[in-house]
Amino acid sequence: MSLDARRQVVTEEFQRVQDVCWENGWTDGLPVVPPTESAVLEMLSLVPDDPSTVLGRMEPSSALVTLEKLAINAVMAGCLPEYFPVVVASVKAALDRDFNLGGHAATTGGAAQVIIVNGPIAKNLGISGDAGFFRARIPS
Repeated sequence: MSLDARRQVVTEEFQRVQDVCWENGWTDGLPVVPPTESAVLEMLSLVPDDPSTVLGRMEPSSALVTLEKLAINAVMAGCLPEYFPVVVASVKAALDRDFNLGGHAATTGGAAQVIIVNGPIAKNLGISGDAGFFRARIPS
């Protein structure tokens, strides 16, 4: 499997990775996990589609969303590989025309979107839906 995304090589220490991400507008200041090729490929190994598969455009910027770019972002956010199929399903839902993500994202009203994971997949991944679910120790 080959990846198409432009590469940024940073060989210095962890803080330099954070600085490069900040300088390129890839982070809001929260720590970033370096998206190594092996980590991205591990994410992509859990979905059947080709990395170049286009999921849609992210509004309001109209940025093209591919599985590869989504995997890169998931790695940077600290997502565990086994969660990636849920991330893909969530992004597909958010990009659905009827959801109108652009309308949500461009509002001045402070709208926020929530993804609810339920059923066997939630149980298999250890995602809590019980009272006080934010207190549970669940990795991103």
